[in-house]
Amino acid sequence: MATPLEIDQLYWRCDPSQFDFETTAELHELDHVIGQSRVVSAIRFATEMDYPGYNIFALGPAGLGKHSAAHKFLAERAKQRPVPQDWCYVTNFADVHKPHHLCLPAGRGAELRQDMARFVEDCRLGLQSAFESEEYRTRRQVIEEEMKERNEAAISQVEKEAAEHNIAVIRSPMGIALAALHEGQIIKPDVFQRLPASEREPIEANMEKIQENLRDALRQAPKWFKETRDKIRKLNEETAHFAVMDLLETLKQKYADLADVSAYLEAVGDDVIAHAEEFLTTGDDHSPEMPSPIEDGQALFRRYQVNLLVDHSESEHAPIVYEDNPTYDRLLGTVEHRAQMGALTTDFSLIHAGAIHRANGGYLILDARKVLGNMLAW
Repeated sequence: MATPLEIDQLYWRCDPSQFDFETTAELHELDHVIGQSRVVSAIRFATEMDYPGYNIFALGPAGLGKHSAAHKFLAERAKQRPVPQDWCYVTNFADVHKPHHLCLPAGRGAELRQDMARFVEDCRLGLQSAFESEEYRTRRQVIEEEMKERNEAAISQVEKEAAEHNIAVIRSPMGIALAALHEGQIIKPDVFQRLPASEREPIEANMEKIQENLRDALRQAPKWFKETRDKIRKLNEETAHFAVMDLLETLKQKYADLADVSAYLEAVGDDVIAHAEEFLTTGDDHSPEMPSPIEDGQALFRRYQVNLLVDHSESEHAPIVYEDNPTYDRLLGTVEHRAQMGALTTDFSLIHAGAIHRANGGYLILDARKVLGNMLAW
């Protein structure tokens, strides 16, 4: 038989006098999830599995606080984990299509990026100063004058031999030609052809001999030009070496404890010396259809930039990344392109991190339904 209830039995009245606080703002946040002891135990167990390949899958009706509960416990766990390394991409000077990645202690990636930007600017100014110095100009002029003297000496020898046979060596913008002489005056071609054969043929024989000697002398010119270019190239390398290595040595000492960075800096020094003359491009003369030297210079300077993919310089513990829109590119990152002369090009500086990169060394929270809804993501 049903028992009637009194009115005061139909509701529960909270007595505020039993509390020792004025408002809930004075209370500490709960360190557990009410009524979800198994969930709490499972999450704690999972976060202590410090091995790859383990994941937490939380399933339940909407509104139960799955995200907040997972984030809460992961945040506690993240505070106990160290800050992950910074990740950078840099140029692989041996194969620019396969950039190198560098792992540095947290915060040092940003330092390296800043140091390399300053190094490039210092190199540009230092190389300009070195190649405009009086010492460099004098040494280069000596090399070029030596080439001119060798070339002049060879032609002068031919001219001397030609003069002994009354033959003139005529220099012009079109090249070098030979002409017969009579009493110190050049014989015109039509007059020369009217000479008796007994006079003309000996002159022609001598001219043929002089012509052969001249060809032998001029045949040496490409060899001398190559030797001159090699000497100038060596001079440029020496000049660039002295201008760059002092700057680079400071960086090598700063990053001496990081073997990969030290190897990269060594390669940077070699590449800067090899491209020293490109640092001096002013951009005054260029075709409008072609990339300007300024654009080429920017491309050159990009070779020495550091693409800081993941920066933990301001992190205090392992990261927790929640990706609300888990598409392919937001998870795995992107490689952008730039338009150049009607074509799309790219390089290591256009690589951008995704959520997986940013969460490396920490925790990544995803909505499984949204992941499955983005086919390319899985």
